[in-house]
Amino acid sequence: MRAHRVITIAKRDYIATVRTKAFLFGLIVAPILFGGGSIAMSLLKTGPDLKDRRIALIDRTGAVADALTRAVSRKNDREVLDKKTGRQIAPRFVIETIPPAADAKSQLLALSGRVRKGELMAILEIGAQSVHPPKPAEDAKDESDSSDPAGARHTTPTLADSTRRAHGSAAH
Repeated sequence: MRAHRVITIAKRDYIATVRTKAFLFGLIVAPILFGGGSIAMSLLKTGPDLKDRRIALIDRTGAVADALTRAVSRKNDREVLDKKTGRQIAPRFVIETIPPAADAKSQLLALSGRVRKGELMAILEIGAQSVHPPKPAEDAKDESDSSDPAGARHTTPTLADSTRRAHGSAAH
């Protein structure tokens, strides 16, 4: 008998809830919103941004710009066009070599203005000592770490070392 009362009360509450305007509104509007949102996203979706990515390169070494420009050109040749369709699928990277100016700060300020305007994506400045860093002083203390049992020296590879490895040669 007690179970019959519980079922009767549950049935009455269910019917009362189903007959409310809020329930009917939610029942109709929710699927429309979710379905409409999905349809709108598929209609409004755009493809990837394929406009060229311009990078200003200031090479103060005079030795890196040509190699970097060739490497970027090879990357563009490999990755920009779809091999099957020939359609562009990725943005091209364009290196704009800028001759170094005597006043580096003014030059960087002018180039950063171009970045803010959207004319450039980035500025890459390669310092004069990037390829051939200065030699450490003769009287400099030993760089080995005494806590390292092997006495190994920890150094950061220079741009010249990285260039040699990239070209696969022992000397450059």
